[in-house]
Amino acid sequence: MRLGALSFQSSLRRTVIATTAPIQHPPVEACLAQLLDHFGIAGAHFAGRSLADVQGFIAKYPDRVASLTLVCPTVLNPRSLAPLGARLMVVTGDHGLGARRVQAVLPDLPEATAVVLDDYAGLTWADLAADRGDDIDAAIREFHQRRAAPRSRRPACVSRKAKSPASRFASAAPDRRWCCCRSTCRPASGNR
Repeated sequence: MRLGALSFQSSLRRTVIATTAPIQHPPVEACLAQLLDHFGIAGAHFAGRSLADVQGFIAKYPDRVASLTLVCPTVLNPRSLAPLGARLMVVTGDHGLGARRVQAVLPDLPEATAVVLDDYAGLTWADLAADRGDDIDAAIREFHQRRAAPRSRRPACVSRKAKSPASRFASAAPDRRWCCCRSTCRPASGNR
């Protein structure tokens, strides 16, 4: 007896009859490029937790990435991220296996901005937005404000008493410290 695409044999073994070729989906980087082209966008700001989805896009279209913010990634591939230079920001926790792996690689990305969330691990099952959404939002805003501003001096650690735009971040989280550094990723010193 034959039903649809399945053929049943007397021993109840099933055999699937393929009537069409397998569906081929274009790679993610091609889909992103088509989407940007469709809306007439030359480049865009990307943010996410994992590099996997945009790694091919960065390799093929590095100039179309206005910036990339990775929030508590568990690993970083410096070869894939190097083309972004100063357009890369990495937000990571100050402890935990993922944070240690990320912090170990950050010196290989000397132009990237690193933000350390004090007293946070950013575990893979964590709800980052619920846990530290205000801190992450403030860090992203500061990153984009600094990038939009004329070339200024090298970013430095910011304390609660700072009078820069980043002081909003320190005020929003008075019990936390953070640091934006270009060559290292370390907790800020000073007030706690």
